[in-house]
Amino acid sequence: GLALRQQGVVVGPDTSLREQLALARLPDLPGRWMGYAVDLHNEVRFGTAPATPQRAAYMRQAVAGAHQLLTQQGTNALAN
Repeated sequence: GLALRQQGVVVGPDTSLREQLALARLPDLPGRWMGYAVDLHNEVRFGTAPATPQRAAYMRQAVAGAHQLLTQQGTNALAN
């Protein structure tokens, strides 16, 4: 939520992470990676899956992948 707010996404107090992600309008591939991270978060938060070190590692990988894609795209756009 904080990273999205820093990007200018304005949300209400009852806005879910999934809704915040939709408001961010990320490019397709980074958006899918972030969606995967949100799904992992929600599964643990709402009790449909246990919190495990492996699940935490998957979530970190998904966020890192989205970050890399977004920063690469920004770098590539500046280079052109």
